[in-house]
Amino acid sequence: MISPTAAQPGFLSIDCGGLEEFVSLITNITWVTDEEYVTTGQSATVKDSADVSTTHQTVRYFPEKIPKNCYELSPAQEGQAYIVRASFHYGDFDNKDRMPQFSLIVDATVMVSLVSDDDTYEMYVAAKSDTISVCLARDVSSSLTGDPFISALELRPLPLGTTYETVALSQGFGLFLV
Repeated sequence: MISPTAAQPGFLSIDCGGLEEFVSLITNITWVTDEEYVTTGQSATVKDSADVSTTHQTVRYFPEKIPKNCYELSPAQEGQAYIVRASFHYGDFDNKDRMPQFSLIVDATVMVSLVSDDDTYEMYVAAKSDTISVCLARDVSSSLTGDPFISALELRPLPLGTTYETVALSQGFGLFLV
């Protein structure tokens, strides 16, 4: 049997707000907690946790009244193209019964200006340094502003020879997944 680390070189799979590392029985991917990658925020369990995947049972939310909270994903290789995948499952973790409004930013580029519930966003980026910054920014202009949150965050290096390896350092593009 191949160890999970050997089976997924370069993969980083973060269970945001999760309390312990685990290996998915379906994909054999190792999921780690987010404590090493973010310095702010709090962990919460969603209300419908029995009905969703393991990576969507908890969230990291950011009640701090600062403009943005960031995950620093490393190690990355400067110039290497990556997929950054961010997943969001609200699950009424804050008992407000209303999805907060916030933006998703990767390396200072706004990728999604209004995150939606139960969505996954996939962005293709080239690392500008040995760290890729993924931030959640509060929507201060909205009366529905709540605390930004995230369920899961993944970093996947793109294999050499793919169409996306030529993503320019100054560019990125995203894809909305349902």
